[in-house]
Amino acid sequence: MPRIPRVPELVAKHLEGLRAKLAPEGSVRLRRDHLARLLRFCEAHEVASVPELVRQLPGYPEWLAGILDGRGKPMSPANQRQHLIACRAFFWWLRREGCLPGEGIPAIDVSRKDQRLPRHPLTEPELERLLALPDVATPRGLRDRALLEVLYSTGIRRSELLGLRPYDIDRGRGLVTVRCGKGRKDRVVPIGERALSWLDRYLASRAAEAARATEDEALFPLDTGSLTWIVHRWLRAAGIRAGNCHLFRHTAASHMLEHGADIRYIQAMLGHRRLTTTQIYAHVTIDELRRVHKATHPAEIAATAEPYDEDRG
Repeated sequence: MPRIPRVPELVAKHLEGLRAKLAPEGSVRLRRDHLARLLRFCEAHEVASVPELVRQLPGYPEWLAGILDGRGKPMSPANQRQHLIACRAFFWWLRREGCLPGEGIPAIDVSRKDQRLPRHPLTEPELERLLALPDVATPRGLRDRALLEVLYSTGIRRSELLGLRPYDIDRGRGLVTVRCGKGRKDRVVPIGERALSWLDRYLASRAAEAARATEDEALFPLDTGSLTWIVHRWLRAAGIRAGNCHLFRHTAASHMLEHGADIRYIQAMLGHRRLTTTQIYAHVTIDELRRVHKATHPAEIAATAEPYDEDRG
């Protein structure tokens, strides 16, 4: 009788398959981190095989919702959804590999429970103050300034930043090629001269190391957790208690919208398949909306108008 593979073995094989398909290493690491929670669930419920996991799977969403982070707070609904998406992708892979009993995959609800507005973006003064914090006289400070500048200039995702290679930067045209972004689609996005300047300074600082490296080495050889910690550190140092890597993406889109960019250009830059996904960022122009409201709403116009003077009639 053939040996039934255990779930951890299958997860490892699934991740190897993603690498074989040349998925970005950042995406593979993120899938690994998400499925690590599934493996913890299996361990907690003494699940060893896929048939056992299928039977226990209805309890996984509730188990995820009960997980607390290091600050004693539950996992956010968006984070839970990402874990469930990774779980569903794993089951689709199991089906293709013939490791799933029955014809279909278990029902895994990954629908959005709500449509929350993104966190309010950084203002331009806040952003500039934050970017000036790293000590660029040190290697780590220079690296941190460069990666923060790239995140803000390009609006790329965390996993996309970690997947960048030297050959993805076209300095002559000021472009960055994002390979296998969300939905496994490539796209080209602009990068500003300031970000390129800091990126060049960072790469020059590790010239000796770069001489030994290949073109396939990551521009920022970090894992997801390390990058997240770096960004959180600088946000806290700037007095901004809440936020993550995505806040720079949101801020970049917001600032461009406020300065008159057409939302369809923002859609192309962010790599959104649907315009409705980009439109949620439009709420950040609330300051501009407030100015327009004050200038055009009849009640506001009346309140700011010069009072009537009978003597001047």
